[in-house]
Amino acid sequence: MALALAYFAIRYAPLYVGAERDPRWQVDKISDVEGQQDTPSVVELWQTLNERVDIHAARIAGLSTFDAVDRLANMPHIREECLRGFTVTAQNVDRVAQEVCLCALRLYAARPALTTLHALTGSQALATILPSLHNAHARVASVSLLWIWLCCLFLEKGSPRQAASTEEDDDEGNEEEGEGEWKAVMTAACSSPHVHVIKFVYSCRILWQTNPDHLYLKVSRSVVGQGWPW
Repeated sequence: MALALAYFAIRYAPLYVGAERDPRWQVDKISDVEGQQDTPSVVELWQTLNERVDIHAARIAGLSTFDAVDRLANMPHIREECLRGFTVTAQNVDRVAQEVCLCALRLYAARPALTTLHALTGSQALATILPSLHNAHARVASVSLLWIWLCCLFLEKGSPRQAASTEEDDDEGNEEEGEGEWKAVMTAACSSPHVHVIKFVYSCRILWQTNPDHLYLKVSRSVVGQGWPW
């Protein structure tokens, strides 16, 4: 968590002007939709995001990833599209945060890079801090702002179809087998000369402990096996 936050602190700035005071984060103005069957999962929102955003009009070609994501996040209409259908409330914030973290993992798996790896470690930092945030406004705002940033990164990376799919999630494992495999994967990661392999596996392990989705282990095993994070 400290490593992930250190990266965040290096480039700290509001995601966009007025981000912290955005009226959409006023939880008393958001109706609770927990339990509604027609509420789409977070990953499903990515399946149409590229169709709703004219990425070429944003003129991000030639920009670094950081500058491109910054430009996208500061465009109000793109933020609106990122949040279209994204429903997070004081009641469902923990579940939505877990879905967002899995989206970060899928994006890294589809487009391995330093920035997508930081999306995963940053998501882990938020997931670790979230239980200590007792203010409902702060919890909703934090998850929503991370989602906007992650959506902009998804767009910058070309909206990879694999990142918006759950096909790779079908390979399920049980928790008992996972504990044994994690020990082997973490031992192998610690032997890697590449510090980002260690960081990645560490974050995946922490996220798996609160949401034991087999995809965390599957991608970690792949990264350790190839011996290179991207």
